[in-house]
Amino acid sequence: MKIKNIITVSAISILMTQVAYAASTRENADINQLGNDNSAFVRQIGTENNIQVFQNGDFNQVSAEQTGMRGQANIMQDGTEHSIELNQGGIDNVVSIQQNGRANSANLGQSGGTENYQTVNQNGSHNDVDSDQRGIRSDMNLNQQGTGNSASLYQSGTEDRIDAQQNGDGNFAHADQAGVGSSMQLNQDGDNNHAGGVQLGSGQDLSIQQNGSDNWADSFQEGQNNVSTIDQYGSNNFAYASQHGMDNESAIMQNGLGNAATVCQDGTENIAHINQNGNGNQADVLQGI
Repeated sequence: MKIKNIITVSAISILMTQVAYAASTRENADINQLGNDNSAFVRQIGTENNIQVFQNGDFNQVSAEQTGMRGQANIMQDGTEHSIELNQGGIDNVVSIQQNGRANSANLGQSGGTENYQTVNQNGSHNDVDSDQRGIRSDMNLNQQGTGNSASLYQSGTEDRIDAQQNGDGNFAHADQAGVGSSMQLNQDGDNNHAGGVQLGSGQDLSIQQNGSDNWADSFQEGQNNVSTIDQYGSNNFAYASQHGMDNESAIMQNGLGNAATVCQDGTENIAHINQNGNGNQADVLQGI
């Protein structure tokens, strides 16, 4: 079997399939691979960039590229058949990725701004993350544990933040923010849950918490200073919240099996709270529509 390992790759060096390029001073690229048929590619342009890659296992891949100055990327893959593709643009960007298990995938990008942060932890097998950040001072945090979890995250604007955690198997999280000063948190514990959030505008706040299995929660907010909260405990619960306008508030809490809740609000300062305990309950709230 062909072995492609290296202990250290300096800023400018080529060995087998592992390549590190640099175009300025104070750049550092370290690659340490233990195992068989691993690949790594690093390209840095600018000053004071730092990339570290550690792979332990077989058939792992890393491709990283940094443009600008003072960007950092720490990649550690422990296991087999992991793949990472990383892009950074601008200044003061930081990315840290850890993948343990088998066949986890992460595709990240940061572009066109300053002080962006991304941290991805995947523990288990066949987990997938696709992330994109644009603007300045964006913060994205993801933690997936188990098997077959998937997350698609996107941010555009300034001072946005997303925190997504998934614990279990077969969970899916989707987050899309475009605007200024919005915040989103998605937390799922269990199996085969779905959480999705889309926020357009400024000052939006979304929180989704799901414990159990086969739960579904989606929220869409457009405007300014809207707040949406969804909490679901149990199995086969469904929640959807849609808010258009300013200073609207929606809160859905469901505990049990097979409950359904929908909130649609349009206008200013609408408030809707739904609290359901038990099984097979349904509630719909429409305001300003």
